[in-house]
Amino acid sequence: MNEFYLMLQQPFFISIALIIWFQTGAFYEYAKLFGFKKLFKIKDYTEFSEISEGATYIEYLNVQYDSFFIRLISCPICLGIWLNIFYSLYCRNFSFFFVQMWFSFLLYFVVVWLMKKSMQEAE
Repeated sequence: MNEFYLMLQQPFFISIALIIWFQTGAFYEYAKLFGFKKLFKIKDYTEFSEISEGATYIEYLNVQYDSFFIRLISCPICLGIWLNIFYSLYCRNFSFFFVQMWFSFLLYFVVVWLMKKSMQEAE
């Protein structure tokens, strides 16, 4: 029974991480709050956002620092696959890797779809 809960834990953790990274401004806000302004170029992003009419932090990274790593963290599928790999390595369990990966993407894209649908209804 304990293995079943561990199997369910990974997709929920990954989908929540993807939602926070791609669908919220949490990273930007917490980087500001905890004093990581220089490390994550928060001031540069703020100026870029004003010029680019509300561009997201991910869009800023893609424009200013185009590299393989930036493209990797700006793609939900790419980042999700690597997060699943790292989580499986951490847990030392690849037995249900593809099921967990598929389920994490299902959760993420269903939540994104529901968020977009609720925003359309609010308008």
